[in-house]
Amino acid sequence: MPSSAQWRLAGNPEQAYAAELAERGYATFAVDALAFEDRNWHDESFLAETYEATARISQGTTFMAKLLSDISIALDVLCGIDEVDSNRIGFIGHSYGGKMAFWAAAHDERIKAAVSHCGSTSLKRSLEKDAGILPELTIPNFLEYGDVVDVAKLSNASLLISGTTRDVWSEDAQEMHDELQSNSSVDSELAIYDDVHRFNGEMRENAYKFLDKGLL
Repeated sequence: MPSSAQWRLAGNPEQAYAAELAERGYATFAVDALAFEDRNWHDESFLAETYEATARISQGTTFMAKLLSDISIALDVLCGIDEVDSNRIGFIGHSYGGKMAFWAAAHDERIKAAVSHCGSTSLKRSLEKDAGILPELTIPNFLEYGDVVDVAKLSNASLLISGTTRDVWSEDAQEMHDELQSNSSVDSELAIYDDVHRFNGEMRENAYKFLDKGLL
């Protein structure tokens, strides 16, 4: 079988975790989110995301609804493969994908274990200009009803909240974990690293061990 290095055609090798998980025996499905990678139809950063979000809001829906629908369709495909055990589905994401881990696990109950790495900053904190709100999280009146931790509370999966000390997108990792531990039935674990916004080998290995524990 080719090594994970041989599967890395482009991009940051620290984000080639689908290939590394495949080497551990997982069936993996890496979904290109709309406005990213092959589904990014604009040359300028964020313009495709901004359009996809604002166009949907103007029509009474949200970009998040589209993204979650795409994830569920991807899981439909994955679960339709005979060799895949649909009772042992996981989700892992870094940065943008780390934020989506909370939403995906809350939306699709087939996900039994999820890793959010560098994606745990609350929406309320994202109102500060040094962070900024992703177009995907632009949901009318969302803060009137709760925040990202309240989405996490809806999860049917065990959650690993993983982050770094020098990262604007990890700033609420401890608080989210504490809230889930004290005010929800969600099984959560916490991993904080003294590092910047990255997903290095040690961080990935610990994330894989979490998935192994919950799924294998």
